[in-house]
Amino acid sequence: MQIKPRYGDAAVFAIGTDVVADPIAPFIRQRERLAAIVATFDESAWRTQSRCDGWSVLDVVLHLETVNDFWNASLCAGLGGTPTQMLAAFDPARTPELIVSMHRNRSIAETQQAFIESIERLTTTGQAIQQHELQLRAEAPSGHVPITAVLLHGLWDSWIHERDILLPLGRQQKLHTDEVRACLAFVSALAPSFRMMFGDTRQGSLRVTATDPAIDFAVDFVVETTAATPDQSGNVVVHSFDDRPTTAAIRGDAVALIEGLSFRGERPAIEAQHRWLIEGLDRVFDLA
Repeated sequence: MQIKPRYGDAAVFAIGTDVVADPIAPFIRQRERLAAIVATFDESAWRTQSRCDGWSVLDVVLHLETVNDFWNASLCAGLGGTPTQMLAAFDPARTPELIVSMHRNRSIAETQQAFIESIERLTTTGQAIQQHELQLRAEAPSGHVPITAVLLHGLWDSWIHERDILLPLGRQQKLHTDEVRACLAFVSALAPSFRMMFGDTRQGSLRVTATDPAIDFAVDFVVETTAATPDQSGNVVVHSFDDRPTTAAIRGDAVALIEGLSFRGERPAIEAQHRWLIEGLDRVFDLA
């Protein structure tokens, strides 16, 4: 389904520094780790079926190469004060396959080199970001969001695709607490942020309690309808759990929760009437 990015100053979601203090370090580490992994693949590994339907390991890497270049362009523009609007007609269920299909005739060596170079460009940009620049706006599928959220989206996307590649090859992903924590916080906010982009005006709060690593935070869905901004009336805020009541809760192993919220495993258990709190990607990827 074609998404509806929210451009301008009214970002659709924000993740507090009390939940993710530094998005830069895990973003760069994960990309550098994946570059080192891809450099070890033989032809058999490249041709292995990934966890993504219809995509080999090679296809996933082709996809990540183009995504890396998008994130790099988005970050550079945002840091320069002119956020892009490249995703106004983006369809997450169809556009990636169209782009990948354009590059399937390349050799494995060309794909490997292009992927590694895309990571080098992106990590160079990431390493130059200063802490005071993290609140500048740049483009992500949700629209114009703080650079913190752009980095977290890029981390989650590459982290889950790393698993899509490694697990079918019988390899284990090296887990880092800050990466797992950041990915869980981000994906917990992403699905409902898409619901808000499509006009859902329900309000509520979801508590997310995870183990290994231990993390406890809340995702608030706030709607403030005004005549001036009828289509930019809500946002999603992620913050450390406090004493305020929540509408519903999900609990479990942190990696299993990320997998479930990313359609890579069993969906987290939640009461049927509150399932909307963890849905949204269903519609975007035409799974609903």
